[in-house]
Amino acid sequence: ITDKTEGDFDLAAIDLAMEANLLSRLNHENIIELHGIYGGELKSCYADSERGYFLLLDQLQDTLPKHLERARAKERRRILSNSVSSDKMLDRLKNIALGVSKGLEYLHSNQIIFRDLKPDNIGFTQRGNPVIFDFGFARELHTLQGDEIAGSLRYMSPEMAFGQNPSLPSDVY
Repeated sequence: ITDKTEGDFDLAAIDLAMEANLLSRLNHENIIELHGIYGGELKSCYADSERGYFLLLDQLQDTLPKHLERARAKERRRILSNSVSSDKMLDRLKNIALGVSKGLEYLHSNQIIFRDLKPDNIGFTQRGNPVIFDFGFARELHTLQGDEIAGSLRYMSPEMAFGQNPSLPSDVY
């Protein structure tokens, strides 16, 4: 293992521990649920490949891009068979948007900024409930450093991209 690889590994372990800490304090139907944490000391948890350190989370059935792709394919088949039901598609999209909004509202009411809201971080439980997941960049607002840049550039707010003190509305951008 090189020094760079070991350093990356250490940072990943710290990020995972921070994610676990944050998720352990959250409870909302539109936020992925943490069911357990496995691992020993943070310093040694990755050294033993038999034991490791991991989070036990809800099993997701789908992500938003795959869900929409499948829904669009169904809609195309309906159009071809002349049984168009755009109301059903619109209701599904409203359910997704409302679920994501409620999840984000819950995070913000707890002074947590997600910093990486994008279609790939929206999943669906076995019951089809939309949930926000992948809290690797999420932070409590009071812990943020102003010049810290995090998230996916394509979905990033301008203030986040320029390291200019992101705030809760930055998540909504």
